[in-house]
Amino acid sequence: LSYYAFRAFGDLYALGTEVPVACSNKEIAALAAVGKSGDAAIMVVNPTDKAMPFISDFGGRKVKSVRVTDESRDWSETEVPSVLTPWSIWIFKIINHVEHVETCRNSTCSTSSTCSTCSTWLNKMF
Repeated sequence: LSYYAFRAFGDLYALGTEVPVACSNKEIAALAAVGKSGDAAIMVVNPTDKAMPFISDFGGRKVKSVRVTDESRDWSETEVPSVLTPWSIWIFKIINHVEHVETCRNSTCSTSSTCSTCSTWLNKMF
């Protein structure tokens, strides 16, 4: 598991800017980062021996990919879970701003690097 924790952290580090992320369950660890291009990622770790419910709010943004490492999977692509498996590391890659422009309802999005919808999403998510 340790190798994949560092690999997931490396994905966050490569984005360049740490951003705060909230988790209501104090047993779960969460870190997030965003890049200049608008790419974002969230690493969620369940360091316990029990499954934990997972209710995600990505602020309406689309998840590009999800990878998990746990007792039965090593860095496997999967779907957004409803439960975090015991002893698991998850990395959620979020759709970038350029791809978001096509689906954004805010008309200023295509003319600015960060629209009010995107700002709202960053504030809600992180």
